[in-house]
Amino acid sequence: MATRSNRQSFTPLMCCIYVTIFVFLVLQYRSGVFNAVASAQRKHSLLDARHEARVEATAEAAKPEQRYQIQPAADLTDSPTRVSAEQQPPPVQVQLAYQEHTEYWGDVVVAGVGKRAVPCKDAQTCAQRCRSTPGCNVWVFCPSQGCASQCWLKWVKDPTKPPVQGEGVHVPWTSGALLKDYDDGLPRPPVDASISHVAIVTRLGDIRVKLRPDWTQSSVDFVREVAQRGLCTPQCAFYRAEPRFLLQGGMRATIPPNSRTTPGPVMGKGMVGWAGGSAGPDFFIYMSENQAVGWHNDHTVWGEVLEQASLELVEEIIATVETEKETPNSMSMISDPIEFTMRAERG
Repeated sequence: MATRSNRQSFTPLMCCIYVTIFVFLVLQYRSGVFNAVASAQRKHSLLDARHEARVEATAEAAKPEQRYQIQPAADLTDSPTRVSAEQQPPPVQVQLAYQEHTEYWGDVVVAGVGKRAVPCKDAQTCAQRCRSTPGCNVWVFCPSQGCASQCWLKWVKDPTKPPVQGEGVHVPWTSGALLKDYDDGLPRPPVDASISHVAIVTRLGDIRVKLRPDWTQSSVDFVREVAQRGLCTPQCAFYRAEPRFLLQGGMRATIPPNSRTTPGPVMGKGMVGWAGGSAGPDFFIYMSENQAVGWHNDHTVWGEVLEQASLELVEEIIATVETEKETPNSMSMISDPIEFTMRAERG
């Protein structure tokens, strides 16, 4: 009986011991599995990071050669078209970048061939010309013999993404972009509403224009800003002259052109408006003795040439400038366009 009683008391104790051992082993197993999984995850993360680093390094090495250099923008302190020193913007930093064997596209500001072309000894010189030329934010230079020393100055809407005309080892051009003379979305200085006249300054003399905000406010504000801040580019020029009719030019500036048309008065001699019924920047000075009744109110008219000296200068330019015609009935285009700047005046 004693032996049976001892066996009965012993059995629960052993069961407790077995259960405790079993639970301990299970916990140890699960802890080992978790540690193994965590270690594997860390190992895979490290391998993924190393793989991504190798991919990025390979992609960077595969990019076309590109060089960057920080250059100060051109100092315009002595520009004669400024109204006052207080209105001069502080010098800014622009990023100059260029790529070899690449030709950037854009509107030509200064051609690399022709009368106004200036040969450059290297790409850096061409870039400096663009930096100091209003309206230029893309330049293209050719160092090869076929087009040696050509430097084309151009303008694009967004120099951060200049359009590419061609690229590859077969392309002889080296191209670069400057972060200037484009609409970056930042607020511009306010327009001085006290500017009542602008002078169109040419190599032959000044043409003084009285502004007419009562006819079109938006166009007058554009002309004021161009004159106030000295924003004319080399494409500010008279290019068409029709005797006893008009003197026509373009006011291409470093800011977006006026975009609003306003029905104006019937044009008479000396009135200044945007050409072709557009919002600019091409404009003309009407010089006929007869009112343009056939045009009705089709043109946005933003100014008048009233002073006799200015009217006589316009007539002299039209009468004496050399012009060319493709056909007898085509427009008379000035052989050597007359560049101008704008000067703001009060009173």
